[in-house]
Amino acid sequence: MRFLTRTFAFSAALAFTMFTGCSNSAAISPKLSTPNDHVQRRQPKAGYHGASYNACPSTGILVYVADDNDNSINIFAGDLAGQGPCGIISGSTSPQALSVKSGNLYVPYGPPFPSVKAFHRGDTAPFRVYIDRTCGDEVPGDATVSDDGFVFASNYFGRDCSSGSISVWKKSTGAFVGNYPNADGHIIYTLTIQKDGTVYFVDDSPALSVGKCVKGVCGSFTNTDAIFRGPGGIRSVGDEHIVLDDPGGSGGGRALTYTPPSFGSPSGSCSFGGHAPSGIDLNFSQHHIFVVDTFRGVVSEFKYPAGGGHGHPCVLSGTVSTSGGDPVGVAVDRPEPL
Repeated sequence: MRFLTRTFAFSAALAFTMFTGCSNSAAISPKLSTPNDHVQRRQPKAGYHGASYNACPSTGILVYVADDNDNSINIFAGDLAGQGPCGIISGSTSPQALSVKSGNLYVPYGPPFPSVKAFHRGDTAPFRVYIDRTCGDEVPGDATVSDDGFVFASNYFGRDCSSGSISVWKKSTGAFVGNYPNADGHIIYTLTIQKDGTVYFVDDSPALSVGKCVKGVCGSFTNTDAIFRGPGGIRSVGDEHIVLDDPGGSGGGRALTYTPPSFGSPSGSCSFGGHAPSGIDLNFSQHHIFVVDTFRGVVSEFKYPAGGGHGHPCVLSGTVSTSGGDPVGVAVDRPEPL
């Protein structure tokens, strides 16, 4: 990804109610809302409720988009230009921020059966499912994969615990490695991991935190003191700079680029022209950034300027709409090199 996606806030009290309601009642999946839900949302479309299908090409760029209204993953081939999906993955509830690693798609799903599912390119059924029951069931919002073979998920909270955390599994087997709570007790929205095991995550303070996770074992995390307006998606770029989407205010959102270890101010920024992002992913070979605008119900592709820009607008290339009209996460295959 993997902005992701994540990306997303929701009420722990509501979720606890849904999880722990009368055992004779059907479980209801809570709506995972975006940072922009204080604004009145548009009416969603009817959505797609058919069987999964995949008629997408085996090579070339694919853009995956999670839609929370009809619980689907829409798949688009090539650059975004208003085209319809070439495939749809359905059958699981509340998909969130997405990521792609080595051609495989990783999807966090919400209640009633929260998990991270991994899909081979071209498939509509997962080849592996990752579950963390540390706190009853951890509810993931974003997922990423390290170069040393571990899957990481950021969790909104656990069924029997209220704080956010990071879950880790062995990628090859799905074996659970560990759960690392956020020391500040805040919900963790999205995360990214770099080649040397450095992990960054965004929580609902909002804050950007950093720590080290090697062979699936994480140490302590510290606040970078980066300043932004609200939680959103986060990704690493090829030179291991950090890009996050800042939802912004009435003027819309922007992409902020930071050059570690300096987080006093962004080293680059570009604005999304009124779009309010709730998740991002980047295609580094094309230097494009893909932005989820949940409020408008679209995913847009922008040119990502060298160095992250200098406060100027990102240049819009094209947009697509999803089957349910409620996009919440995006990932690009292939998002080289991380």
